[in-house]
Amino acid sequence: MRDTLVGRNGALGVYLAADETPDVLAPDLSRLALICLEFPKFTDGRAYSHARKLRERHGFTGELRATGNVLRDQFQFMHRCGFDAYDVDASSDPSAWLRAVAEISVAYQAAGDRRATIQDQRSV
Repeated sequence: MRDTLVGRNGALGVYLAADETPDVLAPDLSRLALICLEFPKFTDGRAYSHARKLRERHGFTGELRATGNVLRDQFQFMHRCGFDAYDVDASSDPSAWLRAVAEISVAYQAAGDRRATIQDQRSV
C-alpha cells in the first residue's frame, strides 16, 4: 500500500485509526496534505496525543482533521492540540462551534496552538 501511495504524483491524505501510531507516517509527512485522525468514542483521547505528536515532534503542517465522535464541548481542546478541520454532523450550528473556541479564555499549559499560558501572561 505504501509503495502505491509514494508513487502517486499529487496531494495525498490518509486516515489513521485511533489504535495506529502516527510515527509510521513520519518518513512521508512532507508528501501528505491531510491526515484524518479518528475519535472512535467519547472516552478515547488517543487522537489528541497523535495530533500533538504530528505537529510538535514531526512538524506536520498539512490539514489535521478530527473525525468520528467529534463533540462541540471538546472542540477547543482539539483545536489546541493542532486540529484545524473537523468532520461534524451537517445539522450542527457552525456559530456554536465557533463560540466553543472562545468559551475558555485562559490556558494553563502550553499546547500545539502556541497560545500564551496564564504563566506567560503573568510574566508580562
